[in-house]
This record gives sequence, structure tokens and C-alpha cells, in this order.
Amino acid sequence: SDLAGRIRKQVGAHPVHTPSADVPVTVSLGVAEVLDDDASAQSVVSRADAALYRAKAAGRNRVEAAPRVALPQAV
Repeated sequence: SDLAGRIRKQVGAHPVHTPSADVPVTVSLGVAEVLDDDASAQSVVSRADAALYRAKAAGRNRVEAAPRVALPQAV
């Protein structure tokens, strides 16, 4: 999540320039670590997606890391 934090800061440091104003840009990121218990790549993506939604709900322009617990595989 250190890398994600650096990405978030770099994006924020570069507003979009328009003829009428500079528009600030923000980014919310959800990150997940690949675990030995992960049954598939989809499990990792699902955890990262859930973390992204937590970041947005917590105020946006932030990074949230998924817990280090594999989700059960969908049947």
C-alpha cells in the first residue's frame, strides 16, 4: 500500500488544466496482497474491490488495504 499511497499523491499533484481553471484530481485505491490461501485471481480482485469501496466510503482520495484473509471461493 506504500506504492498505492505514492501513486495517489502523484495523481493529486497534477491538476487537469482547462481554459477556465485548474481542476484537482483525486484517486481512491483498494489494494490486496496475493495470499497462499487464494483459490483464484478473482479472490484477490474481490478483496481489492471491497477495499476500494471502503476507501470511497471513508471520504475518497485515500488508500485502503484489504485484510490478509482469503475470501471463501464462490460455488
